[in-house]
Amino acid sequence: MEHVGVNHLEELISVCKSKLGDFDETDVRAAYEYSKGILSKEYKYPEKVIRHSLREAARVAGWGLGKDIIVAALLHEALDCSSYCPMEEMIAGKFGDNVFQIVQSVYGLGDRAIMSEDRSRLSLRYDDFPHKKAINNAIYVKIADRIDKLMYGDEVLELDPVLLVSMTQRTLLHFVKRVNAYRFVDDLEELCFRIDRPDTYKEILQQCGAIRQENFRSFLKTQNRLKDLFDPDVENGDGELSEYRSQIRQLVIEERSPASIFRYLSRKTTRTFDEWKTYLCKEDVPLYDITLVVDDKLSEGISKFGPNDVFFKCFEKSLIGDWIDITAHDFNTRNDRDFFILSDGADNLYRLFVRTQKDYQRFLYGDIADEPEFQFKNEKQEMELPEPRRPKIKVFKDDGTAVLITNGATVLDFAFYLSPETGLHFDHALLNESKTKLDRNVRLNEGDTVAIVTDRNVLPEITWFESANTGMATKYLVDHFSKRENLERLL
Repeated sequence: MEHVGVNHLEELISVCKSKLGDFDETDVRAAYEYSKGILSKEYKYPEKVIRHSLREAARVAGWGLGKDIIVAALLHEALDCSSYCPMEEMIAGKFGDNVFQIVQSVYGLGDRAIMSEDRSRLSLRYDDFPHKKAINNAIYVKIADRIDKLMYGDEVLELDPVLLVSMTQRTLLHFVKRVNAYRFVDDLEELCFRIDRPDTYKEILQQCGAIRQENFRSFLKTQNRLKDLFDPDVENGDGELSEYRSQIRQLVIEERSPASIFRYLSRKTTRTFDEWKTYLCKEDVPLYDITLVVDDKLSEGISKFGPNDVFFKCFEKSLIGDWIDITAHDFNTRNDRDFFILSDGADNLYRLFVRTQKDYQRFLYGDIADEPEFQFKNEKQEMELPEPRRPKIKVFKDDGTAVLITNGATVLDFAFYLSPETGLHFDHALLNESKTKLDRNVRLNEGDTVAIVTDRNVLPEITWFESANTGMATKYLVDHFSKRENLERLL
């Protein structure tokens, strides 16, 4: 799940075109103006809700969903809060019956509409919706809406975050599971966990962060070994494996989320969390997830070997007994997906899943991945969760443009906010028109004006992680050091 930083209509249009290719922007522009007009009447300060709607629409566009769902994402907040109910002819006539049905279904999924429903009746409610495709599409609009409100709810509608968590757990997760969108289930549970149990979340995050930092070099060694063998973009001279490697479509390596680790610890022991801390170590808990994505034909009975055969054959030929070993076979907490536990020479543990392309798309997006209008782009990028719910401060670029950034961010974090290249070649910063050159550790304060000076000859050092206080900066540094040539420069 990507962090969405869309604040203007043109930025949303850019996302739509980049993700959906040949895209007719007419209805998106019309929906934005229509929604903006209603929100401006309903709120004294409508700008925050308008930005929320833009982020929500950009999120569903980024997932590869169709234009009608994007339009519905722009419209539903205005219709939910409006003091009058627009006539069906107005919405259907302006944007089409499909958009109207999706918006109507989003309203039907609203917490006010089902707050009094008993959980046991939610399945019946789902089956009672007259337009099944519309309700399924509406669920994705609701997912995008709830993700954004869990991240910025206090900034959007001044919603109680604890109430948002309760409504998510009580109702929304049920519907998300109905469309088999289990990656979104994981993302929503992660956000709820951050809010509902902040101390436990922080403890897991800090403890895992310390373990990963201490074992950073061994992890990078393992990652490079896996990329050399399984990444389809990396040349491999072993002709005996070419038949198997040719079936690999993608290799994804991610840090395991605190919520996933919490579920794992809960399943392994009945002790309290204070007692679990002794179990949270690299020798007992896998801290990384690896997904090997292979060609669909391997599960369709037209190939002489299956998905797991690709992994086993490559592993036996190139990895067995050499730094990486298979130590166990297990199932996730839903018991619907098996995985292998790998251990490297430094005792770091990893969960490895083997999925076909269709299986991986369904895991990421649910049943909508099977719809003909779904436009999935197999981008070579790792997934990331949004920034934790932390207060934001307003600072300014040297051209006067205002920027919201996490409180506690450093000038290095700000540089990566501007662009990856600016961060990677950071030389020094200037604050508030002062000529004093500041290093990367300086923290920003409300109202600061920041100018970043770069030098192409400057490259990151491992110590830069100490100055990275935002997930964005950390991710770009990890990506940089994940490249073998960048790591070898330091060794």
